[in-house]
Amino acid sequence: MFLMMSSIFFSFSRSQEVIDRVAAVVNEYVITLFDVKIAASFDLFDEETVLQEADFFVTLDWLINQKLVLGLTQESRTIEREAVEAAYQSLLHKLGNEVVKTKLDSFGLKKEDLQDYLFEIILFQGIIEDRFGMAVKVSLREIEDYYRDKYVLIHTDPKNSERLPLMEVLEEIESAIKKEKIKMLVEEWLKNLRREADIQILLKKEEV
Repeated sequence: MFLMMSSIFFSFSRSQEVIDRVAAVVNEYVITLFDVKIAASFDLFDEETVLQEADFFVTLDWLINQKLVLGLTQESRTIEREAVEAAYQSLLHKLGNEVVKTKLDSFGLKKEDLQDYLFEIILFQGIIEDRFGMAVKVSLREIEDYYRDKYVLIHTDPKNSERLPLMEVLEEIESAIKKEKIKMLVEEWLKNLRREADIQILLKKEEV
């Protein structure tokens, strides 16, 4: 109960308005309607450039996963201020300064309030990296196959038969393969976590 009330109070203090809806409860951690609207509006869980806001329930699903993972670790983790600022600058680059300012004003938020959300995302990503980053290995055969079957097809200009040699893009391909492997491992891990968790989604689609 303390965790639930703390989470709601945190949202109160950030929004400076009454939060009267709870979107979901994850092992006693509360996700408010306000939290989901902010994450969806700023598209916080999409690394790519976007043209419109993220889907509400897709964003809620991401927040549930994040709360599940953050709830697993009890030890304190240090996140450098520079990392949070870098994430904020990346968001400015993706959405544009004026768009971010307009959205902040519409929610009654300051830059520091949005950075609280970015802090949790960085924390979540750090836990994922610690758990799976070192465990995932990529073989030379996998790199060669990826180069032949995917990389060349995507990056070769039909009008120009020249292609970058494998050795020049080896690290890029290794990183791409590793990212794909980690994504699959994380998806399976999250499925298992969700099966064991107490998750209550309290909003229906027609209520959003």
